[in-house]
Amino acid sequence: MRRRHLLSLADASAANPMPAAVNQKTARALGSTLSPMVLTRAMWFDRQAVVAGGLISLSANTNDIFERAAVITDKVLKGAKPADLPVEQPAIFELVINLKVAKELGLTLPRSVQVQANELIE
Repeated sequence: MRRRHLLSLADASAANPMPAAVNQKTARALGSTLSPMVLTRAMWFDRQAVVAGGLISLSANTNDIFERAAVITDKVLKGAKPADLPVEQPAIFELVINLKVAKELGLTLPRSVQVQANELIE
C-alpha cells in the first residue's frame, strides 16, 4: 500500500525491463495495481505497453533480435563453436509514442521528437 502511495507522488517513472516481453495482458495487470497516472507517465521498454496505454517506449527491435538469434543458431547447428561466435548487441531500436496519452497528460512533444519516432499512436 505504501509503495502505491509513493508511486502516485512521482512525476514520472521508468519501468524496468523484464525477462519476458511486456504484452498487453501484462500491461493491463500492471494497470490494475498502479494508478492510471503512474502507468501512463512511465517510460517503457516494450511497444506493447505503449499500445496498452503507456506514454513512450524505447526498445530494441524484437524482430531483429530473433533474426540474429536464428542466424547464430544456424551457425551452431552447422558446427560452429558457440565460444568462437562474437557477442552481439541490438542494433535496431524503436521509439514508440502514444500521442493520445501525451495530450491527456498535457504534454506537448516537440516535432523533432515525433519525427524520430518509429510509431506514433494517435
